[in-house]
Amino acid sequence: MILPLLENDLYEICEAICEKRIHEISLRWKKKYAVAVVLASKGYPESFEKDCSVFVDFDLLRDEKLRLYFAGVKSVEKKIRDDDICPPPPPPTYMEGAITEVPPPSPSTYMERAETCADGFLHFKNIGGRVMSLVSIDDTLKNAIDYVYKKIVLIKSEILRYRNDIGRKGLDL
Repeated sequence: MILPLLENDLYEICEAICEKRIHEISLRWKKKYAVAVVLASKGYPESFEKDCSVFVDFDLLRDEKLRLYFAGVKSVEKKIRDDDICPPPPPPTYMEGAITEVPPPSPSTYMERAETCADGFLHFKNIGGRVMSLVSIDDTLKNAIDYVYKKIVLIKSEILRYRNDIGRKGLDL
């Protein structure tokens, strides 16, 4: 994952390519590391359920060290209350093959409270297999890896899965 480390304006780079003046552009990069973890629907790439709820905590979107890229989702509710939706998550459950299940939201009356909440979670439905990617940017690879996995628990769903070994090979170099 390198694009979040680009300091240049991507539009200006694309424009320079189209106008055949890319030689005028000097790419500038942040001296940091980025790690991206893809959250995919259970069953992907074969068959998977669609139209299942995914909840994203607003705190995740406010974090300057994180980027969330949406792919196979559609928006449902603008915001829902965080009370009674997602208690502190249990430790991740590790499955065969370095896959971790995203903790599901707890049962609640979140839909009834959606209109009254000033803060909380964004509600989406999955429409594709690769639902979203969470990217962490930090000063070291280890910190970026640790941070993305620390914060991924702010995404709740009964159908999302992700690899829990992303970036780890880079630590062995």
